[in-house]
Amino acid sequence: NEAEEIIKRIFQLALKGKSKQEIIIELNNNHIITPSTYIKDKYNISVCKTSKIWNVKMLDYILKNKIILNTQHATFSTIKCLVQI
Repeated sequence: NEAEEIIKRIFQLALKGKSKQEIIIELNNNHIITPSTYIKDKYNISVCKTSKIWNVKMLDYILKNKIILNTQHATFSTIKCLVQI
């Protein structure tokens, strides 16, 4: 799942000590799709604002809503995409 891989990548970067700004730069430089673009493209759902550029608000939403089960091994839980219509 593409969304799951993106979220795992974000947490791996955070666990390596990257700052939010460094993570955002890496995501944008590597043309990683944003959540709004993913929802629009994958589900053909129009969201209020579609941004192709990552920002702190997007990153905070992911980092603050993700559950890490095993802190020593950074095991990731199943990711569910919640779309509010």
